[in-house]
Amino acid sequence: MTTREQAERPRPGSAAVVRAGPGLAIVEVRGEHDLSTEPALTRALEQAAERANVLADLSDCTFADSTALTALIKAAQAVQARGDLFAVAIPPRARQVARVAQMIGLSDLLALHESRDAALEALALKASKPT
Repeated sequence: MTTREQAERPRPGSAAVVRAGPGLAIVEVRGEHDLSTEPALTRALEQAAERANVLADLSDCTFADSTALTALIKAAQAVQARGDLFAVAIPPRARQVARVAQMIGLSDLLALHESRDAALEALALKASKPT
C-alpha cells in the first residue's frame, strides 16, 4: 500500500476515558465510528459513567453514524437516571457528525455544545446549582 493510499484510508475510531477532575470523566471520541466501533465506544462510555458526570468530546471525531450516536444516548440515559450530568461537544468543524446529530434530533435528547470548553463550563454551572 502506498503512502498516499494509507493517508486516504479512513481512520478507525477510538474512544479513551480521561479524568478531568473529581466527579468528571471525559470520553475523547476520535476517528470514524459506526457499528464496528460501537462496542469499544460503549465500553468507554460505561467506564466513564461508573462514578462521574460525563462529557463526550467529539472534537476529533470525523464520522459517526446513528449507531454511535445511539450509544451516546444510552449512556446519557444511564448517567442521568442516577442524577449525574452528561454533555456532548461537537464543534462546527465536525460537520459530518453535526449533520447526523441534527438529522436524528440529538439536541432534543442531550446537551450539545460547540466546544469542549463550553461543555465543561455548562457542566460546572449545572453541578454547582443546588437541587
